[in-house]
Amino acid sequence: MKNNFWKNKKVFITGHTGFKGSWLVLILNQLGAKITGYALNPISKPNFFDNLKLSRFLEKEYRDDINNFSNLNKAIKKSKPNIVFHLPHQSSTIARKISEIIKKPDIKNKILVYGNGNS
Repeated sequence: MKNNFWKNKKVFITGHTGFKGSWLVLILNQLGAKITGYALNPISKPNFFDNLKLSRFLEKEYRDDINNFSNLNKAIKKSKPNIVFHLPHQSSTIARKISEIIKKPDIKNKILVYGNGNS
């Protein structure tokens, strides 16, 4: 059975540099999708995304925090996607926020606990 559903579809992926996002880039590329990625830099070296040089499969790539809503909104509008996959690496985003917050003098004596049920 031949399925051309993904052929030339514009796909926007948040978290494209993470493990799941990297696999999605690889698979959707094979299916003919036009992919735009939006993510932070990979958090480890080596990593799947860089090792396979997956940037070559992207129409456009943005390296930014999804919490920067202004830039995220601009990137989505510019790419005009048919489909959006939201796969951010939440724990790294939270870890960065915690480390920034802890460095603030008014917070340093407080304990912060973040988490989601999927970690």
